[in-house]
Amino acid sequence: QCQRIDRQHPEVMILDGELSLVAGEAAEAEERFRAALEKSPQSVGARLGVAKAQLHQLQDEPDDDSARVAADKALETLAPIEGELEALLIRTALIASLDGVHPTAEAILTAMDAEIEKEPAVALDAAPIIGHFAAERALRWLGLAAEDEELRADAFYEIGCVHVEHEQPAGQIEAWSKVWELDDAAEVQP
Repeated sequence: QCQRIDRQHPEVMILDGELSLVAGEAAEAEERFRAALEKSPQSVGARLGVAKAQLHQLQDEPDDDSARVAADKALETLAPIEGELEALLIRTALIASLDGVHPTAEAILTAMDAEIEKEPAVALDAAPIIGHFAAERALRWLGLAAEDEELRADAFYEIGCVHVEHEQPAGQIEAWSKVWELDDAAEVQP
C-alpha cells in the first residue's frame, strides 16, 4: 500500500501542477494547483503554484488591460503569503511583466531591496527580472551581490546582461571583462 500514490493528496496535486508548468501547460497547471488549494486552503505551495501558473499565462493576454487584470488576480492569490522569498520573486515578475507600471510596484521592489540587503545572492534571481524597466535598481542589487567573492563572477555576468538589454556596450564589455578576469584567476589557483 505504501507504493500506491494518492492522486488526490494536495502535495501530489501540487507536484502534478509543477510538472504541467514544466511541460508548458499553464492553464492545466493552474487547475491542478487550484484543486490542491481547495483541498488544503492553507497550502503555501498550492497558492504559489496558482500564481506561477497565472504569471505564465500573462504572456497570452491580448492587451495591456487584460494583462493588468491577470496580474492583479495573481497578486491577490499571493496576498496571504508574507515572508516567503518565492512569493516575493513571483510578485516581482508580475510587476515586471507590466514594465513596472502597477500601484504595488514600488512596495514590491522596496521589499526586494530589503531581502537583497539581507541575502545578496537573491539579486542573481531578482535583477534579471527587472533589468528591462529598472536597470539602475537591478545594477545596484547586482553590485551588492558582487561584493561577495563567491557571487562576484555571476553578478558581473548579470551586470553585463543588463547593459546588453539597454544597448550599453561599454558597460557590457567592462562587466564581462571582469568575469573573464575572475575565471582566469580561479583557474590559476590550486
